[in-house]
Amino acid sequence: MRQQIVLFGAIALLVLLGYFVWPTPYRYIVLPGTSPMVLRINRFTDRVWRLRMGDLDWFNPAEYDEIAARSSDEIKRRCHKAEMEGAFQDPQNRRVIELRGYTFSCP
Repeated sequence: MRQQIVLFGAIALLVLLGYFVWPTPYRYIVLPGTSPMVLRINRFTDRVWRLRMGDLDWFNPAEYDEIAARSSDEIKRRCHKAEMEGAFQDPQNRRVIELRGYTFSCP
């Protein structure tokens, strides 16, 4: 009986610790200034995302630059394909390509 109580207490303690101390791999900070900026920092990788207020979406400038550099040929290929299919003929259409959750403008 005593072992069951100790086991239950240990499990309950781990669940409470996991729920209140480590609920997310991110920590959030607000940078004060002329326009406050909300940043989300991954506790494991230290990658930083910024909340874009217009889209209410998280944006990581470093990851965006990495994807743009690695996938520049893919972006150009998709832009060319879209132009050949007539996707950008209407002036209302934005000349952007979506890749891995980010949008890249066509050259």
